Amino acid sequence: MLLAVLISNSVGNILVERFNGVPAEERLHWRSFLVKLGADNLKHAKNEELFVASHKSVYIVYTVLGDICLYVVGKDEYDELALAEAIFVITGSIKDICKKPPTERTFLDKYGKICLTLDEIVWKGILENTDKERIKRLMLRLRLQWPRLFFLTFLGFHSCRFNGVPAEERLHWRSFLVKLGADNLKHAKNEELFVASHKSVYIVYTVLGDICLYVVGKDEYDELALAEAIFVITGSIKDICKKPPTERTFLDKYGKICLTLDEIVWKGILENTDKERIKRLVRLKPPTEF
Repeated sequence: MLLAVLISNSVGNILVERFNGVPAEERLHWRSFLVKLGADNLKHAKNEELFVASHKSVYIVYTVLGDICLYVVGKDEYDELALAEAIFVITGSIKDICKKPPTERTFLDKYGKICLTLDEIVWKGILENTDKERIKRLMLRLRLQWPRLFFLTFLGFHSCRFNGVPAEERLHWRSFLVKLGADNLKHAKNEELFVASHKSVYIVYTVLGDICLYVVGKDEYDELALAEAIFVITGSIKDICKKPPTERTFLDKYGKICLTLDEIVWKGILENTDKERIKRLVRLKPPTEF
C-alpha cells in the first residue's frame, strides 16, 4: 500500500497530505518525522534528486522541486522503485500545472488543480494513474453533481478537507463555494454567519480576517451543527494566530492550523470541540511505527 503522500514548503509547513492505512494518532508524528528528514537532507539537493530511506518493511522516497519538498511512503509492493515511479509522476504533473518547478506562491495559486490531480494519481493507497495524457483527460471530463454523504471544511484555497465527495466533484465544489463567498462575504463582519441550502445539503460560511471559511454537511449536520463546527474552527484559528489572521499570518501558521483542523473534524465527523483537548492532541511526540 502507498501509505502517505506529503508536500511541504521549504521550512516544513505541510501544504498537501494524503494518508492511507495510517492510524489517526500516528499521522502527526509522521508529519514531524518526514519534515525533519527533509530538513536534514534536502537543503542543498538538486531539483528532483531522489533520496531513499527505509525502516523494516516501510520505504520512503523524497525529493525537492522548486520551493516544495515531496515525500511518498509505502510498504509491501510499494518499495523504493514503485515509490520512485509515483514521485516521478507527481513531480511531472506539478511541473505541467505550474509550467516550471514551482515557487510556494505559484504552488498555492494552483493549489486546487494540484490537489485534484494528486487524487487522480493516488487513490486509497493505490498508484492508480501514471499516464500524463490519461490524467489530463480525466480532469477534462469532470462534471458537477451534488454530493451524496459528506462533511467538508474549506479555508480558501489554502486548506481543504473533503469526506465522501468523489474526486471528480471536488474542483467544482471549490469553485461553487468560492463564488458563493465572493457574492456574499465582501462586506461581512468577522464571524458573521451566512447559511445556504439545497435539498438536504447545508452550507454555513463566514469571514475571519483575510480568510473565508465554509463548512458543508447533510443529514445530522444541519445549520446548527455546522454553526457549532465553524465556531470551533474560527476559535482555534484565532488562538493560533492570536487574532483574526491576515493571509500572511495564516500561511505562517499553516502547519499548526492543518493539524488542529484534523483534530476537530475527522472522516466527516465533528470529533473534538473542547479547545484544551484539541491543544493537548496537537502536541508533538516522536513518530511510532506503522
